[in-house]
Amino acid sequence: MNKKSSHKLLSIMLALLMVIGMFPVTARADSTEIIIGNPGDWVTYVTAGVIELNEGDTLTIEAAAGSPTSEVKIKVNGSCTIKGHSGYIENLHIEEKTGTTMSVTLNNLHISTQEADYAYRQYGGTIHLIEKNELIGGKQNAISGGGSAITIDSDISGTLIAKSTQSAINAGSLIVNGDAQVTLKSSSSTGSFAISYQIASDAELIIEGGSRGISTGNDVNIQNDGTLTVIGNNSYGLYAKNLLYSGTGTMMVEGTGASSGISLTDAAGAKLTVNSGTIKASGGASGKALGLAGTSPKIMIDSGTLEMQNKAATTETHTFVMSGAGDPWSISGTGVTHTGSLTDESINITVPSGITGTVTRAPAALDSVCEIAGKGYPTLDSALTAVPTGVPTTITLLKSIIHTSPVVIDSKNVTFALGNFDLTIDTSAINDSTALLVTGGGVVNYTGTGSFSVIGHTTAVHATGAGSALTAGYAEATRDSDSKAFCAKATNSGTVTVKGEVLTRGTAFGLWAESGGDIVMEGDVTCLDGNSTALYCTGNSRIEMTGDITATATGKSTSPSAGVEVRAGSSAEVTGNVSASGMCVRAHETGATATVTGNIFAEGTNATGASGSNGGTATINGNISATGEAGGTGVIANSGTVVINGNVNSAYSGALATGTNGIVTINGTLTANAPTFAFYIQVGVDKKKVDEDSKPSDLPGYLQYTDGTNNVYVKIASDNVCRIDTKEYATLDEALGEAVTGDTITLLKSFSHDGLVIDNKKVIIDTNGHTLTLGKPGDSTIGLEVKGGGSFDISGTGSVNVFSYAAAVKAEGSGSKAVVSNSTSTMGVAAYAWNGSKITILQDATGYGTGVGAGQSGDTAAGWVEVHGNVIATDRANRGAVEVAHGGVVTVHRNVTAHKDGSIGISAKGALSTEPKAPSKVEVKGNVEAEEGGVSAETGSEIHVRGSVIAGEFGISTSGGSNPKVIVDGDVTATGKGVSALGEVEAVTAGGYANVTIGGNVTANRTEDTQIVTAVYANGSTIIVNKNVTTQGSGVNAQNGGKVTIEGTLNFNPTGTGSQSYIKLGYPVVIKSADDFDPTNPRPGYKEYKNGENIVWVKGTPVIVVPTVETNPVTTVTSSGAILSGSVSLDGGGEITEYGFAWGTGANPTILSDHKSAGTGTSSGFTASLTGLIANTTYHVRAYAKNSAGTSYGEDVSFTTLSATPSSGSSGGGRDSTVNAHITPKKAVFDKDPDNTDNKDVGIILNNGSYSLSRILLDGKALVMGTDYTVSGNTVTFQKKYLATLEEGKHQFTFDMSGGADPVLTITITDKTNPDTGAHIPFDDVKADDWFASNVMWAYEAGLMKGVSEKPMLFSPHGATTRGMIVTILYRLESSPATDAANPFSDVAAGKWYTTAVTWAAENKIVEGYGNGKFGPDEPITREQIATILYRYAGYKGYDVSVGEDTDIHSFEDASKVSAYAVPAIQWACGADIVQGDGAKLNPQGDATRAQVAAMLMRFKDQ
Repeated sequence: MNKKSSHKLLSIMLALLMVIGMFPVTARADSTEIIIGNPGDWVTYVTAGVIELNEGDTLTIEAAAGSPTSEVKIKVNGSCTIKGHSGYIENLHIEEKTGTTMSVTLNNLHISTQEADYAYRQYGGTIHLIEKNELIGGKQNAISGGGSAITIDSDISGTLIAKSTQSAINAGSLIVNGDAQVTLKSSSSTGSFAISYQIASDAELIIEGGSRGISTGNDVNIQNDGTLTVIGNNSYGLYAKNLLYSGTGTMMVEGTGASSGISLTDAAGAKLTVNSGTIKASGGASGKALGLAGTSPKIMIDSGTLEMQNKAATTETHTFVMSGAGDPWSISGTGVTHTGSLTDESINITVPSGITGTVTRAPAALDSVCEIAGKGYPTLDSALTAVPTGVPTTITLLKSIIHTSPVVIDSKNVTFALGNFDLTIDTSAINDSTALLVTGGGVVNYTGTGSFSVIGHTTAVHATGAGSALTAGYAEATRDSDSKAFCAKATNSGTVTVKGEVLTRGTAFGLWAESGGDIVMEGDVTCLDGNSTALYCTGNSRIEMTGDITATATGKSTSPSAGVEVRAGSSAEVTGNVSASGMCVRAHETGATATVTGNIFAEGTNATGASGSNGGTATINGNISATGEAGGTGVIANSGTVVINGNVNSAYSGALATGTNGIVTINGTLTANAPTFAFYIQVGVDKKKVDEDSKPSDLPGYLQYTDGTNNVYVKIASDNVCRIDTKEYATLDEALGEAVTGDTITLLKSFSHDGLVIDNKKVIIDTNGHTLTLGKPGDSTIGLEVKGGGSFDISGTGSVNVFSYAAAVKAEGSGSKAVVSNSTSTMGVAAYAWNGSKITILQDATGYGTGVGAGQSGDTAAGWVEVHGNVIATDRANRGAVEVAHGGVVTVHRNVTAHKDGSIGISAKGALSTEPKAPSKVEVKGNVEAEEGGVSAETGSEIHVRGSVIAGEFGISTSGGSNPKVIVDGDVTATGKGVSALGEVEAVTAGGYANVTIGGNVTANRTEDTQIVTAVYANGSTIIVNKNVTTQGSGVNAQNGGKVTIEGTLNFNPTGTGSQSYIKLGYPVVIKSADDFDPTNPRPGYKEYKNGENIVWVKGTPVIVVPTVETNPVTTVTSSGAILSGSVSLDGGGEITEYGFAWGTGANPTILSDHKSAGTGTSSGFTASLTGLIANTTYHVRAYAKNSAGTSYGEDVSFTTLSATPSSGSSGGGRDSTVNAHITPKKAVFDKDPDNTDNKDVGIILNNGSYSLSRILLDGKALVMGTDYTVSGNTVTFQKKYLATLEEGKHQFTFDMSGGADPVLTITITDKTNPDTGAHIPFDDVKADDWFASNVMWAYEAGLMKGVSEKPMLFSPHGATTRGMIVTILYRLESSPATDAANPFSDVAAGKWYTTAVTWAAENKIVEGYGNGKFGPDEPITREQIATILYRYAGYKGYDVSVGEDTDIHSFEDASKVSAYAVPAIQWACGADIVQGDGAKLNPQGDATRAQVAAMLMRFKDQ
């Protein structure tokens, strides 16, 4: 009896790291092993009749333990393992936690129960089988899953026998995967009640019922790629309403007695549908094969075989109908007859008594892109249409697909099995399109190593409605306009998961969740244009994200972008950094919570780090940096709460708490430059300096800044560097000296420390948002050494970085562990673990020759290293960036890079020779890139690269015997870079009896003609390439029993000198060409090339692609001619049949629509001479070439002919330039009045410059050429019928050119059908239909504003208003009261027309000036300044200004540009409708025009 708790301390710390999300770490389970070794152990581990197993636990029941004396339930709360023995264990059953899905491994387990309703109760997870297992008993079922889907799998031929007196299994669907062998047997009832079955190709399922084998009153759907046997021992084999069968496997169904093998009961006419595969049906001793009920039963066969063994005394006749394109009917069997012709769509087939009749249809030949259960489909749409509603269906890709129309999944459940292929849904060319919409409880998922990318115009992916869920790998929205777009959208309780990157273009939202929507984001979100929001969550929704947010770019829109916006009871959790040019993180409205575990970078001029408003709470577990020098603010709490568990550093203002009970808590330091108009801290309207805190503070240990309602708390800094519990220490050495095993040392500040040795002591460093630097780059002392079973672990949001000239981090000895953030060595190894120790690097490891290493010496366990970032080797040849030996294990979560010439990405050597050891293992979850070699595996080592491998000399190399194993999920490329002229370049070379599997493509290139290039070399080893092999030298070389399988094509494109072969085999060498394959190949679908035991199988036909063409610079340019030059660098595998040039005045000319000139010379270099060109004109040229695959073009090259008469001083040489397009005129007016004789088409002249017109856009939508406008030469005419459909006002039409700037035409639409009958306006520059006309008249008639001139009478509505003017207007509203106050401003001279007004306004705190004793009376007033003055004037008047407290101004694109002092005023002004914005913008720092001032005053008067 024993109970082992492993990795307890390390597990706790990693759990903390996962909670705070400091780094993208992988959880290390706090696993428990329970061993029941004798009868007494049942008492020890059973509580109230239950044994509980949690995630990662293992329960082992040994034979000596026997069985419990009373019924025991194993309650499973997470994925775990249950091990048994060859004997039976009675009184035991298993129940998984309600409502959860998990994977439970059964290993040689044999249990039975008499008391429980089931031997195993499951809720839709997976049962994984090892060895033989039995589940016996259950009052109801052996296995119960209710209506859920049960998956049973194995990868080592595990078996399961489930037996019960009642039904063996009760579930909605049953999936048997891998090579599992499952038997379901009922002694007196139905074998299975499930209605859906999926059996994998290597799996076997036997269902045997005491009565019926399968029985249900519903339709049954079977997808069988393996072996399925269904037996009814006292009735039908299969009993259902209708049956849909597909797959590549065979189903055998047998009834008993007079019962048929298959009985279908649909009263409307039962249907047996065979889409593919084989059914063998047999009745009982006196039964028919099939029994089909209803008025018009039928058997529908698309492709496949139906075998009917009729044991009845009478004939058996059925109607067969073709359900799709395919071959005619094929019928066999003695005496079997049919009506009509075998080509008829419908025929009747009769099988005599005692005869077996077989009916077959072969599928139509299709160039399938995907398949369902073995049936091919030529398009994705056709496959999606074939998916039945409500039945989980897998669509398997047969090649990469780019799908360009929207996909809607309504109430269907689809899994895309990508394999190594890519699926792209791209509707970016369709305006306002959603690329992938899942609704009605539909589900979309994907598997495989290929990519699943979704690109939409308005929306990329959208899941809406309860139960609707989708998972994608990449999402992008491309609408390049001011209209909103969405990358990933979840609404109305829909769920979206994105496993890769999200990218927005134009004004867009990266992630949008509303109305209970749920989004899980597992990558970065990047906004490529301004006025965007990376993450938006509202309406009780949730977003969980692991990755960085970047929203700092500007493109067509220069407005700032937001990072995280959470509203209305929603929550967002971001584990990563957030960078934005506007508001970085904001939680707005009661119940809204935003949590970011990472750092915040507010990079815009007026950007804010974090904000909590109107009851929202924002928590930042990291630092905030606000770099805006003209208005940036670190933290704002406006009637909300913000907590910063790090430092705040602002170039402008620090922290603002305002509204009602605004609270800011900073658990680090606060620094702010606080220039004029800015503040260190502001509470309410009170600005505070660093020493103006309130004493005493109501929060111990913090400085408090308050106005009585709002509070900012800043933690008091300590001189000490760390603490244990509450005791602080001046140095880390002091703390370590007093620390005992298990203590946590909390950092109080960032600091550096010399190298550290941890010996036989376990400590945890809580970084607390700070940085600890161990060691020095130029010091040969080890930065961190852990030995003697000690451990060094970290937690918190800061980091521990280790540096050394020699080894940065070293761990040695069993149980020794080290965890750091980054590890860097300038002349040695970044980290190495030896003899049972473990090192975890949470970010990057950078070494000189070796990044990380692991191994052992002697009879000990090997070392283990895990790097969650990248491994980089900066220098030193003949070393691996990752090196393992003698059983060492290394896991890298990102990329491995070796920069030095002669360096290797991964070097793995096998176990010690003294006795068998575990193999050395390396797993890289990203890519491997090295100057010389990508992966080197020796002597039984195992390497798995989940990305791609690229290197100069070799991609993969194995040697040394003992069956080394290498798997690369992506591509392998040998570039030839850095290899000598006579050196060898090999993409994959495998010796040592290795097994190598490449999931992607293999490519071998050269950089020198004399290099010896081979793509794949198998020397006594087995190599499998799942995609294509492409080589510029030899293709495949198999020696000494080498075997190579290529699932794609072998593309042989030799470019160098010397002997180069398609395939080489054996010794003496046999050379094989592409056509020299063995026609007697026993492996269907492959071409076999063989010489003795050396074999190469190639599945695909070599592909000829279009040539690769280069357009060279144009020479000898004159006013009427030029010489063109081009070349073909690659022939694409086919003969070049034509080459030359396409040229014309438009960009990207083609030989179909532009001029064509044949080339002279050879395809490797050809020219053409042009004459008769027009002087001073820009031309475009592209070289082209043809082969059997088609025509391809080189890059577009432009040139401009010389002027006919060069100006004085001209050099006479040619020139190469481009000219932007422009239009004349740029403005036009169109009147919709049909009686207006000037109502004509609007024509403009377009000068294309160096480009061509692609389309014309209005509000992002393209106009229809020929209907909305016409083009004749350089004249573009807008049709009046089209213009008459537009609303009155200004409309801006964008001429979308092929390059350069896009001209914009403004057409003003008027309608004079109803002439204005309003009152006379005295100003010549104010028209009755101007938006501000009524405002100007009110201000004029009220005596507040006058004209600027009398002859002519002008108001100057667009002119600026000075600060002195606005104060004077307010002074007049107050009837010009007398004042005895002193003038406080040095720049307001006595006797000026505004002096008394300014003095009065300052006396009543309506104005404060610039803070430097100046007012600036003659300076233009900005929109935020006038709002602030009106706000204060309203307060002076006693008006209610509380409307601003609930006003959200962030709907305006430039809300972040509002200065902190003006935020309350702008909120009030917007809430009171005094400021209405300029379209979607506030333009807070723009000058307020006289018309705008008149409008503001009139609206203010109406309050």
